[in-house]
Amino acid sequence: MMICPHCQSENREGAKFCNECGSPLLSCADKTQVIDAVALGDAQELNGREEADDADKTQVIDAVTPLNAADPKISGVDETNSFKLIDEDDPDFIDDAAELQDIEEAEDEELGQTPDGQAASHDAIDDAEREALDEALPRIDIAQSGGSDSLASEQTRKIDLNAANTVDLSGFERLVDSSYVPPARSWRSGDTMELPKIEGEPAPAQKKYESPDAEKEAKKCKAARRTRAIVAVVVVAILAAAAIGVTYSMELWGGKTVPDVSGEAQADAIWLLESKGFAVDTSQVKSDEVEGIVLITDPAAGSRVPSGTTVNVSIATPRAVPDIVGSTQDEAKAAFEKEGLGNVTFKTVKSDETEGTVLEVEPQAGTKVKSATAVTVTVAESYVVPDVTGKSQDDATAALKEAGYAVEVATKYSEDGSEGTVLSTDPAAETKLKSGSTVTITVSKSREKELISETYAFFSKGATVVVDGINYEVVSCDSVNYEGDGRVSYTITAKKFENTLFFGTIYGSAEQKSGTIKWNSDNSIASSNPSLKK
Repeated sequence: MMICPHCQSENREGAKFCNECGSPLLSCADKTQVIDAVALGDAQELNGREEADDADKTQVIDAVTPLNAADPKISGVDETNSFKLIDEDDPDFIDDAAELQDIEEAEDEELGQTPDGQAASHDAIDDAEREALDEALPRIDIAQSGGSDSLASEQTRKIDLNAANTVDLSGFERLVDSSYVPPARSWRSGDTMELPKIEGEPAPAQKKYESPDAEKEAKKCKAARRTRAIVAVVVVAILAAAAIGVTYSMELWGGKTVPDVSGEAQADAIWLLESKGFAVDTSQVKSDEVEGIVLITDPAAGSRVPSGTTVNVSIATPRAVPDIVGSTQDEAKAAFEKEGLGNVTFKTVKSDETEGTVLEVEPQAGTKVKSATAVTVTVAESYVVPDVTGKSQDDATAALKEAGYAVEVATKYSEDGSEGTVLSTDPAAETKLKSGSTVTITVSKSREKELISETYAFFSKGATVVVDGINYEVVSCDSVNYEGDGRVSYTITAKKFENTLFFGTIYGSAEQKSGTIKWNSDNSIASSNPSLKK
């Protein structure tokens, strides 16, 4: 366990810096090396000075120097191991003491002691440091002696304070009570230490060994550690993200990116995709682009997919006019849509082919065209009997012949008085009929006009008729009116006549006769009033 000399916190063995305040830590070995270096340097400097001044001068160590056994101030001392006290007025003693004081102060500064001997609260020396100092002092003796046994015996003799050799130290002030036991040091942060009271002397004031800003510094240290930890985490996260991004962009994981091969020739595109580790499947797509170049890919360019994925490549193929002759109009439309041709016009012509059958296409089938190229398609339209009802016989006949038909005429009496108007056709109008077929038209014939004409013919001038059994010779037919349903009324001027054997034909005077006639459909008289007969 290592103790921080600044905040007295415990740290793990071998730590370089304090976990609480961040101050540098020295291990026992490091401190011993520092003490050895200082002690050895001071000893060499002192030894050199002594050799230069006087080889016989006595070295003072630990404020005690071997004494002359002849001094009368010391009693009960062995002749061979006698010592004498140093004369404080001796100039040599004063010089040597000053030298020793400088050495001690230098050592105190290295070991963290203040000039007055009071240990600072933040540089107190622990037991391990004291042991290192004790081990360093003998090295000073050896260094001063230069390794010579004779010089050590003459210039350096340590005080032997064993039971056989005693020294009368009366007259010296006792600084510490003989019963005093140093208290155990407390190195934990915040603890204090108090020396026991010396009899007859006031107790020293309690001295705190805690930094007044220890808590603040501890919080500051914790905040600093927390900040460093956060910064470290952020840096690690950034580096990890950068590594992930770089490796992803290098396609070391996460699949492969589909390259953009649009506009490339088919062979080049296939080679590029296969070199990236993809399988390739091609399909032809009608297009106005140059034949054989790549239009699109599926998956699309830039997509990230697993290596080995099959990429479908659409290759441009030219549009061409489809072969649709003989197809129906609906089939032709579907073929043009599939080919991507939108500028198509359909026209019809009369034909004996099934209605809606494609007869012709322009441009011809197989011609390479663009999507906007105009295409004309001729489609069969069936022949149909035109509607000629209400037309005159002549106009109806002309229309039917223009439609590709032969014409026959039939008549039908009409009571409305119209004459020569087409009443119907056979087949009926709008009937699909192959060209060259015969169409019979029924033309109206006026019954009124016909019967009036028949009546005038019956009562023609000079004609003889028998009216109610009397013979009359028609002088004139004055009027004829059609009354409908085959009945007409008439007025004639006629004169009676009689044929005799001797006198021949005798005529009477002329007179008017009126009556009605009912005509049959064959224009024969069905009945009359008065009765008439030829």
